[in-house]
Amino acid sequence: MKKQIGLMTVGLMLATPALAGGAGAPVRAPAAGSCKSIAQIVASDAQFSTLATAIEAAGLKNTMSGAGSYTVFAPTNAAFAKVPSDKLAGLLNDPEALRGLVLYHVVSEKATMAQIRGVQGGTTMQGGDIAVSVKNNKLMINNATVIKGDIMACNGIVHVIDTVLMPEAQAAAPAPAPAPVAAPAPAPAPVATQMVIPALPASGSTISTGTGSASATTTQQTTVSTTTNTSTATSTTTTTTTDTSAAASTSATETTIYDAVINDDRFSTFRDLLSDADMTDVLTSGEYTVFAPTNDAFDALPDGVLAAISSNPEALKQVLNYHLVAHKVTTEQINSGAPIQTVEGSELNLGTATVGTAINSSNGFIYPIDVVLLPDDFKVPDVQAIAADTSTTPPNITTYLLSQDRFSVLRGLLGTAGLANTLTSGDFTLFAPTNDAFAKLSKEDLDALSKDANKLKAVLTYHVIAGHPDAAALTAAPLKTLEGSDLTLAQTAGGLKVGDNAMVSGDVVTTGNGNVYAIDTILMPPSLK
Repeated sequence: MKKQIGLMTVGLMLATPALAGGAGAPVRAPAAGSCKSIAQIVASDAQFSTLATAIEAAGLKNTMSGAGSYTVFAPTNAAFAKVPSDKLAGLLNDPEALRGLVLYHVVSEKATMAQIRGVQGGTTMQGGDIAVSVKNNKLMINNATVIKGDIMACNGIVHVIDTVLMPEAQAAAPAPAPAPVAAPAPAPAPVATQMVIPALPASGSTISTGTGSASATTTQQTTVSTTTNTSTATSTTTTTTTDTSAAASTSATETTIYDAVINDDRFSTFRDLLSDADMTDVLTSGEYTVFAPTNDAFDALPDGVLAAISSNPEALKQVLNYHLVAHKVTTEQINSGAPIQTVEGSELNLGTATVGTAINSSNGFIYPIDVVLLPDDFKVPDVQAIAADTSTTPPNITTYLLSQDRFSVLRGLLGTAGLANTLTSGDFTLFAPTNDAFAKLSKEDLDALSKDANKLKAVLTYHVIAGHPDAAALTAAPLKTLEGSDLTLAQTAGGLKVGDNAMVSGDVVTTGNGNVYAIDTILMPPSLK
């Protein structure tokens, strides 16, 4: 017998007035600001305006707004446009037929695309069955294609489809209104073929040892130094958490990489970006290793960078593919420092990313990381125009640094020190070492600087002063840096000298919140000399 999902029928809906959207106790709305209900998602997206009208007319708005756990296959306006106009008008004017049609798109349990792929069909809340298939790697529900999946709601999941699903009774014509129901239909008995959603693997795994019933958890920390990453949020040292097995930590499971990602709250931003890039199917088949940034990693990006990347489809896919490797990569291979080729095409540079314990899945590994990785030659959309158009005033210092390849090392270190967002607010003057300035340091010294958080922050803040004094004020008296020490500037025959031996190269750049002076040598605060 085929595996099925959603075996609850419309009879249970009729038995509960509050769920039916009519009389009865009001349905409790989701907590404000926590997430959107299915009804809110549909109502807030213009492509679902016809569906929103149908849900309202069918008296199901409260159902889709309240507590519960549903999967909704949501037809777009274009999908409804395929329905003959007279047939659609007949449905919209027949509340009971419309109610049946809407409920035929709802399953009474939460199922992701990956989970649906594992079944052959199921029973909807209308009572009719739907068929599930995969054609050309596209998930099909009856004759409808899922064009975007896994839109998470407080009370379930929404999958967008390109064709309206028609129950058998309505396939030829709208069903007539049924006779009045004398009494609520009883809930059906449990059916043995109901799909059981597989349990998730542990978010991070451990090795248990001990005697008798007692056990101890053991992990081994290994530090690996790699080449400096020139991206926004990464720099120089990788820390990986390893266990004693070559294949990472959790036991084998039938859960795919994508199943694990979407069911781990740490990766909700990463999950949404995968959906936006139409890459949800990629991680359900084939063998991959995913270096998955946590939500905190995305939050640490400078203001506007995530929005710029996510709004540009090509840039988004480039960044996401840079986090994927098309084979299994063990912790031993990561620690060995051997080159790792990404799906994006370039060599992976983990920089200062802390790599968490691997999550094992049926088709690969997931390593949680605490920074977002960007390819060395990646150009953040929208800020590159600043580099090309010198007449444009950058909105802030960080945005300007993002537009200039010569400051890529500085950008990475600012991200590591948590200072990138500091330079987006307030008025500052930054004496910005170029990549050539950092190249004057040995790799060992740069690695040591990156590993020492306090030292790194002291060095970087020694390059920043509050406000943006004019040229005369810069040399009039020593300037107090954010690090706390004084910094002396002097006008010489060779140009503006900063500190003991750094020289300003080029003209000052004015941004929306301060000035940037490029310098050819790194400044060291007195306490570190």
